[in-house]
Amino acid sequence: MTVHQEDAELERKIVELLPSSSGARTRKGWHSTGTVELAAKLVDASGVVEKAHEWRCQDDAWSRAKRPVKDEQRDPGFGKRGGRPAMFTTRQVLIIMLLHSVTGEPLLIKELATTVHERLNPRSRELLGLPADPSDMNCGQVYTNFRRALRRFLDAIDSAPHSTGRRLRYSEVLRIRAMRAEESENLAEKSSRGSWVANQLLHMTYLYLPKEVRANWRGTISVDGTAVPVWGKAGSPGAKKRTLDSMCSPEFDAGWHSRTAEDHNGEKNKDHNGDKGRKRLKRTQEEFKWAYEATIAVMAEDPDCVTDFPKLALSVSLEKPAGRVAENAMVCVGAIVDRGLPINYFVGDRAYLPHSDVDKLQGPLKALGYKFVADLRSDQLGIQGQHAGALLVEGTWYCPSMPTALIEASIDHLNKKISDDTYQRLIDARRDYMLQTKEKADSNGVVQMRCPAMGPNPTVDCPLKPQKQTSVGLGIPKLRTKIIKPPKHPDRICSNRSSVAFGPDAGANEAGLKYGQAVPYRSKEWHTLYQTPRSTIEGLNAMVKDEGKGALGSAGRRRARGYTFQSLCVAVLLAGANIRMIDSFLAKPIKTTAERIVARTDRRRRKQTLDSYRQRANAPPLVGPAAEAAN
Repeated sequence: MTVHQEDAELERKIVELLPSSSGARTRKGWHSTGTVELAAKLVDASGVVEKAHEWRCQDDAWSRAKRPVKDEQRDPGFGKRGGRPAMFTTRQVLIIMLLHSVTGEPLLIKELATTVHERLNPRSRELLGLPADPSDMNCGQVYTNFRRALRRFLDAIDSAPHSTGRRLRYSEVLRIRAMRAEESENLAEKSSRGSWVANQLLHMTYLYLPKEVRANWRGTISVDGTAVPVWGKAGSPGAKKRTLDSMCSPEFDAGWHSRTAEDHNGEKNKDHNGDKGRKRLKRTQEEFKWAYEATIAVMAEDPDCVTDFPKLALSVSLEKPAGRVAENAMVCVGAIVDRGLPINYFVGDRAYLPHSDVDKLQGPLKALGYKFVADLRSDQLGIQGQHAGALLVEGTWYCPSMPTALIEASIDHLNKKISDDTYQRLIDARRDYMLQTKEKADSNGVVQMRCPAMGPNPTVDCPLKPQKQTSVGLGIPKLRTKIIKPPKHPDRICSNRSSVAFGPDAGANEAGLKYGQAVPYRSKEWHTLYQTPRSTIEGLNAMVKDEGKGALGSAGRRRARGYTFQSLCVAVLLAGANIRMIDSFLAKPIKTTAERIVARTDRRRRKQTLDSYRQRANAPPLVGPAAEAAN
């Protein structure tokens, strides 16, 4: 056989291996039937499909109500949907997206369509209600119809409509924003729908966790934001260089994301925030990303937890970077509270606490029953406020006679005037001067507190309130810290016989509510309550951005454009990460406990209460493009 004959024979064999003209052959195998079944059960149990149908009917009625009378007279069928039946349903779209998230595959529409066409076995196709024989459809038909089905679902929750997916001139962007402003009420409704869908999918993964394991979590959450880069041309011209003809990013609702040192814990870099508390990290161009920012609330441990549990993402909200930080945090918290989950500690970095406005974050959180644990900037150290003579020092109320060395311990430590060991001893020494809680806070947030020299267990001896000498046993006198210089003009905390009420408005400019913390700042309890939840949320962010799994930080794995699509992708990727965490956790032996929580009933009436901070029912804060349209 000649060389030419050998080449011809080899060419013939290769041609036989090539796919037919009906479509390209996938190199990937079938998806597990068990994983498909799990995704189907979670989507079916969520109720999202039924809600989507209900919303579409409402939108159709709204569209018909807006049409001119002359159109109705000309054509009675105007505004009604027609055409052939859809090839794919909302249920099938959500199941396939969740399936890809669980298995760590990209959320590209082409890949999703390929799964529908070639990667489902007969049992899986039956679960999804797909035709048993996919050969009747080619890849192009599947892609087009799958994309349309996704678009139909997104239309019902799209709070950022009129996006074209291509670069636009700034004049066109202004026209789109003006159109959104005209339908701001409708967009606010769709924003609430989108938030409900995203958080309902996450809630289904929480319910996927066995009940006895869920009982181990006591309600502590850690909240943080993470960048969600978008695909395509990055950036839009700044205000100084921008003209009507300037070209903007296809994702003009996104923004530049950069991480600043002042918003995060400074344990690794103790002089990170400089003298003014606003020094930024030295950043390179690579540290700026054109992205959205996903605010995520995650389950976290606290000292009350006695057994382990997987740290799941409970809720999420998407926004332009550094925009409406407090509002997005409250959207996440609202999704947790609305679903009846437990309430305990709220842990966030400096971007949330105490930086946020009291009316937007601290007040609503306190009204819900959350306790705060937060870090402080250097310009927030030391005395933060006063009430009835008591001093608010770094989130805790103290005796007015507390020595200056203890008051300024954090400032001296920041300026490197004292060592770490000395600083910790001074923090511990503050305890004797802490006001004592006579009664727990009532439902209105009012706490009865008394001087540390009073009560059954005084911690200081003060000449203004002499106490009988007590003993610890065997006649040995109990030693207490002595107040040497009491106030010359004592206020109520020193003169009242029993206690003083500390309400939500305690301190100038509501300092007690803005800066108050559940435990003394930088104490051992603080380190446990702050650092562990903060490590938890950072760990979740790293896991969901793992390139081998969800790859949330890779824009190329979810290239379809639009705020609403990106919001859905973030929720689906977090749901997939939750499922993987649960499966990994259940593979290990666990111990469980249960506890009953009894709530106290408030029988008193106060002038200053937390009612003024409570959010209106069914009216969560507006976030994202819908908030811009409303303004």
